Amino acid sequence: MGQRFWLGPTLTGVSEAELGRVLGDAFARAVFRLPVGEWSGPIESIRGRHYVQLTARRPPVVRLFEDVPGEVREDFYEAREREMLKRKVADIAKRYRILGHGEGGATR
Repeated sequence: MGQRFWLGPTLTGVSEAELGRVLGDAFARAVFRLPVGEWSGPIESIRGRHYVQLTARRPPVVRLFEDVPGEVREDFYEAREREMLKRKVADIAKRYRILGHGEGGATR
């Protein structure tokens, strides 16, 4: 009825952390506490509202480092990018004096 989900109508073998990265941690927590087999919703995510049916619950699996080199690399680059952005914002913020509401706004 709504917009098509870009990852498809079914997600299989997704961890709570993986779902949280795509649709937000609050959404993932809510989904992973649903009863199996029942439709629930709407549940709010960072991308809208969703009706969800949890079809199975599997125990977590520990994966070996050798099995996930691409994911580790992606996480590393993502963390490095966040750190660079944080430094850049801090550097820019040093050049400005931030005034409170009603004090004339930000000045350089």
